[in-house]
Amino acid sequence: MNSINEFVALQTPENRILIEKIRKIIKNTSPDIAEKYMYKCPFYTYKGYLLYINVHAHKVYIGLCNGHLHSDPNKLFHSNIDTKQVRKIFLQNITPEYATMLQDYIYESIAINDDLSLSKHLNKRK
Repeated sequence: MNSINEFVALQTPENRILIEKIRKIIKNTSPDIAEKYMYKCPFYTYKGYLLYINVHAHKVYIGLCNGHLHSDPNKLFHSNIDTKQVRKIFLQNITPEYATMLQDYIYESIAINDDLSLSKHLNKRK
């Protein structure tokens, strides 16, 4: 497997639909987000690693790469399997309201990466 299309094709029909909805939300959030196939899953970058889509135990989730810097006003983060930096949001159904919440999380991820990028740039100037 070496492409996003192959990754999606290997999923259950329900998960394929969910993944395509998530991809559309991400693409509609910002044209500056790049989609790549990395680490065996769809990966999204914006001034560094932003987020990825993956499946664990037949459940689709997005991993926010700098999630440890995120707020979680809607209590979407799955607390049992978080890593040091990444925060995961498991998804089952995407209503219009849920899509808006996901976009808000993506916007925050973009803002975090903007801040991190600026900090790196300023530190190089010192």
